[in-house]
Amino acid sequence: VDPNGGKSFTGDVWIRNGKIAGVGDVETPKDVETIDCSGKVITHGFCDLHVHFREPGRQDKESLETG
Repeated sequence: VDPNGGKSFTGDVWIRNGKIAGVGDVETPKDVETIDCSGKVITHGFCDLHVHFREPGRQDKESLETG
């Protein structure tokens, strides 16, 4: 998924020690675990950074610390 409108592609994602070690279209060795993700979208982890900061003096609203 590319928010800039880039094209998606089909390929392999190599995971080593819980981290992405490579991406591309490569031959998979027979002695590794494979997971078929056909029809799925693989993306990075998402982090929701959406907050609302209110006017100073409004203690009943979220602040920088609690936003």
